[in-house]
Parts: sequence; structure tokens; C-alpha cells
Amino acid sequence: MNSYAKIVLETNRLLLREWQLQDAAAALQIYGDPEVMSWLGQQPHSSTADTQAMIQKIIARSAKDKLGMWAIIEKNSGKLIGQGGLKFLANGPEIEVGYHLGRSHWGKGYATEVAVASVHHGFEQLGLQRIVGVTTPDNLASQRVLEKAGLQYQGMRYYYNHYLRYYTITKAP
Repeated sequence: MNSYAKIVLETNRLLLREWQLQDAAAALQIYGDPEVMSWLGQQPHSSTADTQAMIQKIIARSAKDKLGMWAIIEKNSGKLIGQGGLKFLANGPEIEVGYHLGRSHWGKGYATEVAVASVHHGFEQLGLQRIVGVTTPDNLASQRVLEKAGLQYQGMRYYYNHYLRYYTITKAP
């Protein structure tokens, strides 16, 4: 991990930090995987250039929005294992909690760790009053993650060119 990357959040097992262009090769292992990308409703990346372009967009969006889908680093290994955090849902105005992990890191509770930390960060550090989450109807694991992070199912909504399960959480008074 580059020591110049700003760490935004830390959990027991993970660091969430700003993306850097040199993350592209490691990120291609995640975003080049057809199974990972099928859950995101996108085609897999075919080259490091595709992944660099994605990272450039994330960096630019984070600078503009003051939110972020940050690189997730596993503390024990120092490896980039995905991305997670907060962003505008379908370009706003609602704020969405999100997470993507490489397939070898599914089922370890990492997504829940990221979602819980991101919701807490949104409420406590960013002053948000409400956070939403969306997932495909057949992604039961992601639905469980959102529920464990305290979000409640509100029905189906159309975002990102798909009908998705829509969840919300409001900051406790």
C-alpha cells in the first residue's frame, strides 16, 4: 500500500482509503471477473486501462462530492480486495452505501463491516440524515448486508437501468 493514500475509515480488519491509479492492476483482478461484474450489471473490464479509467472517475467524483467509494484494503495481507463507501445514488440527491468485493473475499463479513462503518461515517462525520442502499432482487447476500447495517427494505425502485430492492436508514434523533 502506498503510504501517501489517505485512509478514510478503519475497521477491525479493513482500511478504506482513497484510490490511486497504481491500484489498477490489483483492481482488474476484481473488476475483470465476470461473476463480480454480473452483480453490478456491468461488463467485466478487459484491461488495466479500463480499470484506470474507472479509478480516475472515482477520484474525480470523490473530490467533487466529498463522498467516496474507497479502496478496501485487508489489514492482514495489505491486499486491495474491493471498494466501498458512500456515493450519490444514480447521480443524486440521495446518498447510497455501496460495496464490491473480489470473489475470494465473499462470505467473510467484509461487506457488512464496510457497510456498517460507512453508515456510521455518513451520520457521524458527514452529518447525513438518511442513507439508502440498492441491490438486485436475487442478491440475497447483499440484502443481508444492508439489513445488518440497519437499512430497511422499502420496495422496488428503478435505478441504474434495473429494478432494484431499495433500502433506507435514517439517523436516530
